[in-house]
Amino acid sequence: MEFVLTSSRFWEIFFLFSKLGATAFGGPFAVGYIEKEVAQKRNWVSSSWFAGSLGLMEAIPGPTATEMAIYCGYMRGGIGGGILAGVCYIYPSFFMMVLLSFIYYGYGIVPSIAAFFSGISPAVVAILVDAAYRMARSSVVRPGHLILFCLGFIFCYYFKMPVLPALFLGGVLGMVFEKMNQPALWSVFPLYLLISPFPVSSFSIPWAKLGVLFAKMVKIGSMVFGGGYVIVPFMAQDFVDKLHWLTADEFLVGFGLGKATPGPLSITSAFVGYKAAGLLGAFVSTLGMFLPCFVILLSLVPYFERIRANASARAFFRGIEVVTVGAVLAAASGLIQEALVSWSSVGVALLCFFLLPFLDTTLIFVLAGACGVTVHYW
Repeated sequence: MEFVLTSSRFWEIFFLFSKLGATAFGGPFAVGYIEKEVAQKRNWVSSSWFAGSLGLMEAIPGPTATEMAIYCGYMRGGIGGGILAGVCYIYPSFFMMVLLSFIYYGYGIVPSIAAFFSGISPAVVAILVDAAYRMARSSVVRPGHLILFCLGFIFCYYFKMPVLPALFLGGVLGMVFEKMNQPALWSVFPLYLLISPFPVSSFSIPWAKLGVLFAKMVKIGSMVFGGGYVIVPFMAQDFVDKLHWLTADEFLVGFGLGKATPGPLSITSAFVGYKAAGLLGAFVSTLGMFLPCFVILLSLVPYFERIRANASARAFFRGIEVVTVGAVLAAASGLIQEALVSWSSVGVALLCFFLLPFLDTTLIFVLAGACGVTVHYW
């Protein structure tokens, strides 16, 4: 295969991944869209190559769907094609998130709009719990992983341990526990119930703030393994608990908008950046979030086959995945106390949780927002 970005291939990649970035909702669904377009329709790669590469993308930092876009672009047009595909996949959701951030921060004080966004918060809690459940089913495959799950939750929730060292510890212990036997998959959530609490612009450029924002997002972007849900504990710790740039309710809304818009879930970074430093902050935070994905992926392309065959590397990343489940639930537990403030919000969260298997995420958020408005004017 010739990895050259010719003029015709440039426009092929540009139009295809711009379309995917504007229409592909949700990580797993987006991956399916990409496979259909590049393997089934255009034959840029084979379906077997795509499946094998997808497993490898789960083991390196970055949102999986974005990585697959970059990798497929690379297979079509080399380094330039990979960069082009990744940028085209991200920019539609970036502009959507900036517009939604402007509406939320500019007009969220209007009672009906505020009520709509307040209805989204319980829906986000439901989605986080559902995501943790699905992540646990695929990640917790050995008895030792149950220990890692508990450690991830306890360290991140009760001891407020930074997520980065918690994930690294999970990777190391993952290699230790790799040879233990298969457990019952349902055992994660009974354990969670035992260890969890009851949910009861200026024109000047803020260079220092932008520097902190960029550095934080680079750190988070370097630790997004597999799905984008790992951004939740990182962002909650950094921007809600430590820097206090967002309230918990604002963060829930931002995450909900990231989930409801097409493209990568990590585009929530634009919402955070917009609150911190306006449009420039949204751009800087998005750049920081996705830069590691581009650099790491395009640097590792020549070594992928060796990484794929290394059992210790697979065990290390599996351990990180399991601790991530605990960290996501720890973040959700902290946010529950902000989101579930009344019986009506508890009812919205339960309704959304049970409707998740049957309705698209966007419809879930519209329904939740409508419930918020209804309760406000009841």
